[in-house]
Amino acid sequence: MPSAPDTFFLWFFFGLSGLGGWFIFFLLSLAAVIWLFYDSAKRKLPALTWRLVIALTASLILPTIFYSFTTTRDGINLSPLRNFSELIFGLGILGGVLPGMLAIRYYFFYRGMIVCSQGHVYEAKLGKCPNPEHLVKIVIEKHEPPEKDAVEDESAPPLIPVKKRKHVHAWLVAKNGKDYQLLANETRIGRSLTNDIVLEHDKTVNRESAKILEQNGHFRLYSLTTQRYPRMNGRFVHEPILLEHDDEIEFGDRTVLRFIKSRY
Repeated sequence: MPSAPDTFFLWFFFGLSGLGGWFIFFLLSLAAVIWLFYDSAKRKLPALTWRLVIALTASLILPTIFYSFTTTRDGINLSPLRNFSELIFGLGILGGVLPGMLAIRYYFFYRGMIVCSQGHVYEAKLGKCPNPEHLVKIVIEKHEPPEKDAVEDESAPPLIPVKKRKHVHAWLVAKNGKDYQLLANETRIGRSLTNDIVLEHDKTVNRESAKILEQNGHFRLYSLTTQRYPRMNGRFVHEPILLEHDDEIEFGDRTVLRFIKSRY
């Protein structure tokens, strides 16, 4: 009597009235590939890597198909791959299972995400694309050239250009939908107008409450006060703490901001 692995091996190649159980794996793999291609195209997601990977994993079942159509159960084996039946069996199983697993991973990766007209991926609950290209409007002011007979004020200090600080793809989002984009390296938060994120509407917030330091895509929250410590997810922040996507930060008594980090 053949063992369970041998029985499954025979079913995989010769079950289903000779068609081969591999056909079920093939259909599952095909369905996963078609769904991922259709969903990513419909939502206009930049999922080229996902498409390539799922197509490559699905192709692992191709040797099984070739082997099955050149082999019969009555002992006549015409397949040039007959010496690799066990390897082909393993590849067929992977080719049938992996695409489905990738499709599930893709679903959770892009769940709740939409794409703006510029191709930027963001969470639908933000209500609008938070990419700097959509938030920042560059206004060019027209300056009239000075009159030729005007006398230059040599005592005036030379104009020093203000260096524009780089934004990063991370935000603090209020419950009313207002978002504050974080800056590279350091973002200071508080009620004072000297901060990068000014919370002047809430008088219970310290003038300099906290700062967020960015390093290699990681963000840490630091408290800048010994009174009215900021709170993250309900816990007071006494020491630097690493921020994770969807963490809630409370400043003062009424201001709650949610940390959002874009995947792109």
